Amino acid sequence: MIYLVRHAEAHDADRDELRELTDRGKRVAERLGQFLRQARIVDAEVIWHSTLVRARQTAALMGREMGISILKEIKGLAPNDSPAAFARKLTAVRSDIVIVGHNPHLTALGTLLVKGEGANLPAVEFPKCAALALNNVGSGEPGEWCVAWHLSPAMLDA
Repeated sequence: MIYLVRHAEAHDADRDELRELTDRGKRVAERLGQFLRQARIVDAEVIWHSTLVRARQTAALMGREMGISILKEIKGLAPNDSPAAFARKLTAVRSDIVIVGHNPHLTALGTLLVKGEGANLPAVEFPKCAALALNNVGSGEPGEWCVAWHLSPAMLDA
């Protein structure tokens, strides 16, 4: 199972890579982590996150609340990175993993994994701090994943 999470709300900044979470973004990231821990629906020991500050902060806050202390900065998760290239990395993953990234990359990645190559319409939507659980029902190739659940931050009363 993989869990795709879009970073929480961030401030505007002159340099995109330096944008930090707002106070509200921090609260929502913590609330998402608390909910996932209490619901016991995530069985992961590591969180991968993009190289951007807002994703790292979201991963750290969620991880603390979920009891996940292993955070790994992974290239290929930036907003405009190739979802196909990242999907190839996932074929080697043998354990559950949380992945914190950005749009439009996450929407494209989720759509690719569920619908396969050539999908025109998005399969999922990612508001800030939304989470999507995907279950591998094949060898991990695009089109061999199915949606287990999708959680919007609005559902958390955060």
